Amino acid sequence: MSVRMYTNLFGTLLPFYLTDVLDMGASSDEDQVSYNIALVPVLAYAASVAVSTQLNKFYQIFGRKKALFVGTAICLVCLGIMAFLQASANWAMYIIALFIGIFHYI
Repeated sequence: MSVRMYTNLFGTLLPFYLTDVLDMGASSDEDQVSYNIALVPVLAYAASVAVSTQLNKFYQIFGRKKALFVGTAICLVCLGIMAFLQASANWAMYIIALFIGIFHYI
């Protein structure tokens, strides 16, 4: 249940984080929204789809409890990095989105 809550909160609050904290939504034209607001969630979603196709093999090799522990630890590290991320280093959000997409279903 906590994985589902984490996924829902991440998906819901991510656009606000990108626009307000990292200033990734700012564009030269006030009427247009930057593509970064859509690109970061798409990267996380694409990574999770790619991993979910091989999830049964991963569970057979490592077991569900170890996989859940590793996934939780990596997601917590990513959230810790996001807590201290500045607008000048917003490029790191693309890498973090990939890691969160890969490990939030494990």
